[in-house]
Amino acid sequence: MVMQAVAAALGIPEATAVLYGRRREAVLVAASDATARMAHDLETALGEGATAAMAEPGWCTRQPGWCTRPAGNCPP
Repeated sequence: MVMQAVAAALGIPEATAVLYGRRREAVLVAASDATARMAHDLETALGEGATAAMAEPGWCTRQPGWCTRPAGNCPP
């Protein structure tokens, strides 16, 4: 329910939040619905997309536009 509220507040259909551990493994995944969870699982399996980029050290993602950039180059 929390992630559904996050998606609604952002004005997007689905949202996923991932908390990474020290070894860059996902230790907590919260998804707004089954579609968001399946997208996260697919990105993890393929090693592509925002999930893979966020697992790399020194990267950040900002909304809107799903822009992934090296840390230090992210807009406020």
